Amino acid sequence: MIAPVVVAAILILGILSGISSTTAAQLSKTVKTRYVSKTVKTTFTARLTGNNEVPPVNTPATGIARFELSSDGKVLNYRLSTTNLKGFKEAVICEKEPVFFQGKTGETCGSVAQLSMGKGKITDGLMGQLEDNPVSYLVKDMRSGKTYVEVYTQQHRWPNGEISGQIRPG
Repeated sequence: MIAPVVVAAILILGILSGISSTTAAQLSKTVKTRYVSKTVKTTFTARLTGNNEVPPVNTPATGIARFELSSDGKVLNYRLSTTNLKGFKEAVICEKEPVFFQGKTGETCGSVAQLSMGKGKITDGLMGQLEDNPVSYLVKDMRSGKTYVEVYTQQHRWPNGEISGQIRPG
């Protein structure tokens, strides 16, 4: 789909340079512009289990976190739900951060957004590496596979939660 402004510009430039309006219209059909639908939903899902923890946690708890970006791209709505989870303490969206501890290299959770159980919204208040940035930065990282959801309980506290899952598009 060609933006009307592009078509008008080509027609005007063509006419001013002596090209007929028919030729200018034909040329405008060869110009392609990027089209982003405002009605297409941007959604993400994280399936949460103890097996996703490092090391794996033997737990009956599971969960799911679903995210949907608002049409204006400024609000990330979410719903976090779990089953068989006891002693909920907190949940966060994490970005993988490299660490060096006791001579070993690994990854840890760099918290970038706080989540609550049930429905919620992320509009601002990002933390860590994304502090003072708009939600679009978080969404970019979610699209690139850099983020996951981590759920902590009374029994499984930072740095290793009880259940977690990679955030994936869809």
